Amino acid sequence: MMPWSPITDRPSPNVSAVAIAINNTEILKIEDPEAYSKSGVAYLSPWTAKNIAITDFDRDTNGYFVGYLPQVPDLPEQIRQQLTTTVEESPADRHEAGRSHFANLIDQMQTNPDQSPIRPGDYPLAVQEFIDRNDPDLKPPNIATQPKEKHPWHEGESRSAATWRAWQKTADSPIGKVANVGMILQSLAWETLYCPEEKKESLLQEISSSYEKLLKSGKLDNNPHFRDIQDDLKAIAQARQELPKITDPQERQIYIQAQLDNTHELLSSIANGANAENLQTAVDSAKSHKGIDEELHKLAHALAYKPHHLRQHQKDAGVYLHNKLSRAH
Repeated sequence: MMPWSPITDRPSPNVSAVAIAINNTEILKIEDPEAYSKSGVAYLSPWTAKNIAITDFDRDTNGYFVGYLPQVPDLPEQIRQQLTTTVEESPADRHEAGRSHFANLIDQMQTNPDQSPIRPGDYPLAVQEFIDRNDPDLKPPNIATQPKEKHPWHEGESRSAATWRAWQKTADSPIGKVANVGMILQSLAWETLYCPEEKKESLLQEISSSYEKLLKSGKLDNNPHFRDIQDDLKAIAQARQELPKITDPQERQIYIQAQLDNTHELLSSIANGANAENLQTAVDSAKSHKGIDEELHKLAHALAYKPHHLRQHQKDAGVYLHNKLSRAH
């Protein structure tokens, strides 16, 4: 069983673009001996490639890694038999049925490994995480390939001028800045969940103070995407003013947790939704004149309520020689 996702030159917008599949090498050996003889070749169905892994048929390359291996010789056939009731369903429903079945197999292996048809491969925890995160109750929005626009060739313009202009746009790739802001929002969102209990109030104070300053600055007033999050952002920004009014310790704790949960939902929704779409547009920038939504990028960047110190200093050798990151860098 292998999760498939685009490799470094095609960053995955969110976990919904990771496909869980079985690489049936026995069938591959029979049906396509040439592919079987090549190292690193695996089969991915066209529907899964296009609709899950956002893979076009123009020499896109996918990376994969092995989470689990079979303990029985006919595992693909067993799974096929167990999923026969889904043959009349849509491809999306069949894919979800397979994902759910894989999750059950993993649960069975963890409960009774000796009786399980699978065993851990190289990266079982990563694959299990992908499977769990693609549960319909947790799965972020699917990100489709964004419409492409041909690079223009203006009337009276020479071919060389048009070519150089297109090359310049292609070279000035926005992938890095869009991917970075997405990773920063994700990390800040997870901090609200994993923050120790005794530090939650100070974290909420920090977030609320930052968003209060952001709203007062007026930087987002003319941003067309601001109205989509305006109410949520204002509620979080007001938390610093509301906290002193809540004297009951239990009510205070409930309020703090609720606002941190709201912050997690706000940041995750932007990172996994709108910013993920912007990332997919950025990925296709080499083949399309369409640029990213700069206003959306400004909004996402503004929501990062504090610097991501590790990413800012990841190339500083001293970062990796101490127990914690020094802000003096």
